[in-house]
Amino acid sequence: MKRKFILCPPCYYRVEYDFSDDNEFYDIYRGKQVDQKKSNNQWLNVYHSYLKHGIDIEIVPPAENLPELTFIGDSIFLMKDKAIISNFKHPIRQKEAEYIKTWAYSKNFEVIETPKNLTFEGNAETIYIYSKNVILMAYGKRTSLEMKDFLEKTLGIKVIPIETYRFHLDICLFAINDIIIYAENTISEKSLELLKENKFYLIKVPEEWTIHFGLNNTYYEDVIFCNQSKISDKLSEILLNFGYKTECLDLSEFHLVGGGVKCLTLEHYK
Repeated sequence: MKRKFILCPPCYYRVEYDFSDDNEFYDIYRGKQVDQKKSNNQWLNVYHSYLKHGIDIEIVPPAENLPELTFIGDSIFLMKDKAIISNFKHPIRQKEAEYIKTWAYSKNFEVIETPKNLTFEGNAETIYIYSKNVILMAYGKRTSLEMKDFLEKTLGIKVIPIETYRFHLDICLFAINDIIIYAENTISEKSLELLKENKFYLIKVPEEWTIHFGLNNTYYEDVIFCNQSKISDKLSEILLNFGYKTECLDLSEFHLVGGGVKCLTLEHYK
């Protein structure tokens, strides 16, 4: 199956907001500014790594007044011909949702707005599992639990709600086929039981892996694209046991606000 990834260059990426109320990276890296040349080169390494493996890529143009638009999946979720537009917890980022909505219309998606009384942060909070034809959806920090019913009704696909204690689902876990690697203390026990009931094979790793973006990964066929860090070798060892190879990418500039390779990648689920 030919999968499609959508990226947005970090031309205007910078540290401008303060979401330290629910994102510890704003505290960890407080006062540090983006090295623009380095961030551009790191993003290009992701782009070229994807191209090397034959992944279909589309580029969304950056916008000067949207410093976190490079985390393109936060503002939208794409499934077949439907585009569900995010409603951000932090209103200042809602400008990104309006921008990506215009893009989605230009690509002839059926554009669907998140109900105004709910919050939803797109691809960062919703992961489609091809092997099971289900969606994992976070709730608790950035997305409303009621989005489960909305997504099921809109998309006609079963949604498994996952209560998370970090700002986005793709910080708490990495899912590939029937395997879910998750960081302890980031997902509720009732949600872990629900994943077991749905026949997922769970692997627990230390909570500190979230600080190193150990689970903020993407994959294509048997290759996992992960964030280079001191736990990369441990992650590679786990994945090798299941027949997967890893490519580790230095994305340190994007860590400043809590982003990694998955945050930079929006998948159009077919």
